[in-house]
Amino acid sequence: MERIRVMIADDHSLIREGLKQLLEFDGSIEIVGEASNGVECLEKLNESSPEVLLLDINMPEKNGIEVLKQMKEDQSPIKVLILTVHNEMEYLMKAVDIGVDGYILKDSESSELKKAIKSVRDGENYIQPSLIPALNSQLLSRDTDKDKISLLTNRELEVLVQVANGMFNKEIATNLNISERTVKNHISNIFKKIDKSNDLVLLLVDLLNIGELEEIGKYIHNDIILVLTKRDLIPKQIYEEKLLHYFDTLPFSILDKIIVSSKKNYHLDELMELVFKHKKSNRVYVVGITNAGKSTLMNKIIYNYSTYKGHITTSILPSTTLDMIEIPISEDLMFIDTPGLLVENSIVDKVDAETLRNIVPKTELKPTIFQVKSNQIFLIDQLVRLEVEEENNIVFYVSNNLPIMRFYKDNDKLKDLEFYTFQMNEKEDIVIEGLGFIKVMKNSKIKVYALKGVHVYKRKSFL
Repeated sequence: MERIRVMIADDHSLIREGLKQLLEFDGSIEIVGEASNGVECLEKLNESSPEVLLLDINMPEKNGIEVLKQMKEDQSPIKVLILTVHNEMEYLMKAVDIGVDGYILKDSESSELKKAIKSVRDGENYIQPSLIPALNSQLLSRDTDKDKISLLTNRELEVLVQVANGMFNKEIATNLNISERTVKNHISNIFKKIDKSNDLVLLLVDLLNIGELEEIGKYIHNDIILVLTKRDLIPKQIYEEKLLHYFDTLPFSILDKIIVSSKKNYHLDELMELVFKHKKSNRVYVVGITNAGKSTLMNKIIYNYSTYKGHITTSILPSTTLDMIEIPISEDLMFIDTPGLLVENSIVDKVDAETLRNIVPKTELKPTIFQVKSNQIFLIDQLVRLEVEEENNIVFYVSNNLPIMRFYKDNDKLKDLEFYTFQMNEKEDIVIEGLGFIKVMKNSKIKVYALKGVHVYKRKSFL
């Protein structure tokens, strides 16, 4: 196993030594350098070549915020995870504005610290979950787009604030004493009012959650470029022509479509060419559903094409893009990042943050193939039960972090979940919204048990 290369910058030698012993204990992390102040930290970065810098804020000569700012000005590729005692928003906001990759408190559990290190190394942003609501409220209170906010009614503003705080429609309905349908209507109105400009829209959809397309299509009537994200998660042997052809019969019109990978910088030049080809003004809206990789794409575009030095907070948690964020790319192009849409009946609405981390894939999916000779049962972690009654071949496309267990004898595991029965035709998929899908190769009857309220349905085979 390749270890993560980490450098520690902290002015207390006891803390550095303790962190070194803690992080290197299980062999997954290697401490390649240490620094006791900001100047020494910047001097040692090149010789140590860490993947992640674990950075304290309170240090002599140069503090952590000054070190972070210098690294961003130098366009350093090293990920920065601030480890601090400061839970005050003043410090977190400064770090986020400069472009920190992660921010975690010193009283965190060791498991959470290691998780944060791995997350920022893998290109994600990690903000300690307990700090996210306050951070979102601070960002939302900024006067970044007063004209657009002024278009919203007081009730719509209340809904927007709750969305920004990571709440789901059911929670918002409870807090505001309104129905879930009313919440959906308010979110719909927000997008209708914001999108009155008739400008071009980039519609971002995760290739593994394409069932959400029809839902988001209800909100947008502008010219659309369909951007299919996370190509790096789909097996390389899958032909892109086949993937794109699948979207030729959408229930709404699009100008163009493209498959991208922000992580791999794949097709981003081609995407920018499409934007300049189709845009109607210098403003282009970016719209996406939870976990479509919208903020990750915007950060990559900022890094590749803009002199703008800001940074957008990304997270696996729902709706962490807050309000409208204007992102200047050039004199004749500005992207406008919008709040993510929360789709009803997705599994991300039903699980805790730890489970969600296992559900959201980080690396290319490894399809798990089973030949079924007779009645067999499959469990996807503690989330889904699948009963296959006849001879078949089935292929699971879910996160590599989720265990798939096979049973040849009947049992009662997960039978307390909601169940659905499908008569499958040849080469159809069973989709568990937000989790992934299961390709069924032959005609057969299949029963699926899933968490209550999660949308489970069949479709023609996607791959």
